[in-house]
Amino acid sequence: MDYFDGGTRTELIFNVLLFSDFGRWEQPMLKRLFEILKEIVEVKQQQKNRILLCYNPVMTIALAAQFLDQIADSKNIFRHDCKIARDSILKLGTYIIDNLDDDKIEQVFLDTDFKNRTVLKIATSNSYRELVESEKVSVLLDELWEGKRSFECDG
Repeated sequence: MDYFDGGTRTELIFNVLLFSDFGRWEQPMLKRLFEILKEIVEVKQQQKNRILLCYNPVMTIALAAQFLDQIADSKNIFRHDCKIARDSILKLGTYIIDNLDDDKIEQVFLDTDFKNRTVLKIATSNSYRELVESEKVSVLLDELWEGKRSFECDG
């Protein structure tokens, strides 16, 4: 069964998983979830990855990375594999961000999950620097810090 249809279903599943306590899951279920999350980056050609069909692929990647961290924290047996998969997912996120149109960056990073957290908040609170080190994101951060109108000033 293919869990990642590359659309709204994936995002809905990820938002529902936000309320899961992975520490209570049995090891076979955690292993299956880990395998499903790993499928995101196992596509040989990243340009054909169906995660790109999601409404907000960067949100999906940030949540997947967060879930991998939670699985690693809940069961030591998965710790190493989850860290490797998380790094691969964040690398995919970097690739997606680099290929996003500049005018889409604000929409993508200020979109919220079911816990009302923006992608920017998820990335910064979990120290996913790979998602925020792009020049495009730096421009957004400057606009948020200084205000959009400050860029309209003429000295």
